[in-house]
Amino acid sequence: MNNFNNNLDSSISNIFKHSKQYPFHLSVAGVVIRNNKILLQYKKTTKVYRIPSESVEIDDTIFSVISRLGKEELGLKLIPLHFLGSNNKHAFIDNKGLKINKTTLYFLCKPLGKVQRTPLDIELELYDFVWIDIDQALNVLAQRDRREDRFVRVVLDGNTI
Repeated sequence: MNNFNNNLDSSISNIFKHSKQYPFHLSVAGVVIRNNKILLQYKKTTKVYRIPSESVEIDDTIFSVISRLGKEELGLKLIPLHFLGSNNKHAFIDNKGLKINKTTLYFLCKPLGKVQRTPLDIELELYDFVWIDIDQALNVLAQRDRREDRFVRVVLDGNTI
């Protein structure tokens, strides 16, 4: 039991990030729609579009994760309006070769204005953020294994824009 407590204390630095012992990861994604366009992340190396997301840190709330997503990655002040659902069926391989099961919570977010973007240097190299027509976005998001188009369809079907 004492060994368990020692391991517990050392691993609590971020309970939402994956480790070898606990290969699970939690993130929050923001569906941002304005003028019949949706803001998507474009990964330059794979030429893949996805809904922008941010990892959850230990002291985060949904509001703080969405705020950080807006500021660091999108250059927008965002507030969450509606929970749209979750995706926990996708996995990825991290830079150490560990297979990670990732759960992402999707929220419809309202942009309240622009802020100074503060991306990490690696993000500038890997990603672009682009406004895409909703119909085109539905097509590119449906092609992905995560089927993120369903979260946009929830918004369109529910008239929550």
